[in-house]
Amino acid sequence: MPVDNIISAVGNVTLPYLSNFQNDEIKLTKSYKNIIIVMLLILCPILCYLSAFAYPLFEVLFTKKWLEAVPYFRIINLATVLLPLHYLNLEILKVKGLPNIIVKIQFIKKIISVVLIFLVLYFGIFALLWIRVLISVMEFIVNTHYTSKYISYSSADQFKDFLSIFWIAIFTFLLGSTFSYYLVPTLGNVAVLCIGFILLFGLNILLNYWFNKAKFDMIKDLVKNLRTKIN
Repeated sequence: MPVDNIISAVGNVTLPYLSNFQNDEIKLTKSYKNIIIVMLLILCPILCYLSAFAYPLFEVLFTKKWLEAVPYFRIINLATVLLPLHYLNLEILKVKGLPNIIVKIQFIKKIISVVLIFLVLYFGIFALLWIRVLISVMEFIVNTHYTSKYISYSSADQFKDFLSIFWIAIFTFLLGSTFSYYLVPTLGNVAVLCIGFILLFGLNILLNYWFNKAKFDMIKDLVKNLRTKIN
């Protein structure tokens, strides 16, 4: 998925940056937390927009023949939202020089995935997609269980930060999908997609700034530190 490519590209930048704090747990934890917040503030609104306006988007890009795929697409987006946490938790273990732990984690996750997929294999595509969401949650639990041993950022704290941003994405998704449903017949697909883009991203920024102002300060700190390292 394109999201994987974006997260991988960010990882190529963050790994050298985090490696500067390999032996300083306080700075490593703070920098890691800042990066996760930035990734979630970027990714959640994007996935929210794609899901909320999936019907007009699919109709414009793929024609009406593909509208039946929209429910599947939305579930995939839900499974994708935790990807930054999966990837960046493993980056911490790379920074700490623990490839053996990474291999162990990947093995555990593969076993869990195979077992869960096997259990619902004959229940259809919807069951498989929802199991993918469950697998994503299980991967988060496994990843953070090991990472929290090496930085002062527990599974509960990471999930708390995730929820503080995710609930806003869910709220704006509900508003956006309602907006799309009622106004597409009147305004048309393209107009709704354009207006929805401005309104949804604007609302996400506004609500996140209102409820998560401290997290915006984290972004400023991260940008400042990155500039310092580059210079």
